[in-house]
Amino acid sequence: MNRFKAIETFIVTGQTKNFSVAARKLRISRALVSRQISELESVLGTRLFHRTTRDVSLTEAGHQYLGACIKLTSQFAVEETRLADLHTEIQGGLRIVSARSFGELHMATAICDFQASHGNLKIEMELAAGTKTPLQLHESGFDLGISISHSKTLSSVETKLADFEWVLCASKSYLERHGPINVPNQLIDHPALMNQIQVPNSNIVLRKLGRKINAKIKTVVAITNYLALRQSVLNDSGVSLLPSFCIKDDLENGLICRILSDFEISKGRITAVYPHYEYVPRKVRALTAFLKARFKNKFE
Repeated sequence: MNRFKAIETFIVTGQTKNFSVAARKLRISRALVSRQISELESVLGTRLFHRTTRDVSLTEAGHQYLGACIKLTSQFAVEETRLADLHTEIQGGLRIVSARSFGELHMATAICDFQASHGNLKIEMELAAGTKTPLQLHESGFDLGISISHSKTLSSVETKLADFEWVLCASKSYLERHGPINVPNQLIDHPALMNQIQVPNSNIVLRKLGRKINAKIKTVVAITNYLALRQSVLNDSGVSLLPSFCIKDDLENGLICRILSDFEISKGRITAVYPHYEYVPRKVRALTAFLKARFKNKFE
């Protein structure tokens, strides 16, 4: 029995709790998964799984052994990374998951420019909803996550890349047609186009002179993507709350206008998130430093 292969099979099976799913992830047969688990149980002298005709579940011993195996393989991965980083050249693979809107607008060109300076580095990037970035990071084994939401957990490390503004806005032509919005109470009279994750309730929190104001809104279109919301605003469909990194050019050329600009809205933060390793790979540290320099003060 190849002990390391058996442990890898056990970890994937323990996390998925399904022999067939584990087999697909490992690209081996279900029979081989079952055999490796059985051989491991034989060596350990204890059952790791309760098996039924429908599913499997970890025994108490299985739970304990899974934690030990994950810790062991994590430490092994750290040591491999240390050895790889002895090379002076940044190389190999780098997997990133980024909030979709920020990824499309800014990360795509950023990673191309970074890779151009490191010819032996291959970068893969997937795009996800902003709030899903930390979840994807841990579940899918990415090296780095780029998030626009509060994502810090006990199992991750977070580094600020840049701040941005949340901008209450509408298109110039919409405001010309419907008139200016001068006080928060007027918002309820206009159709609102919102990301329901960012604005889950029917109000937006504004501040003026230290006083908190809950401005009621009437959400008629809810989309979990800021680029799509931007298009809806440019379609003269109503008011929205959008990140400055998404509409900075539109604000500068006058296509989109700020609403209630004398009121304050909480700032947002773009962060680099990576798993809580003992050692952060050199290529991750290098890309993080590159992004911090690239985006510094760019969206404020």
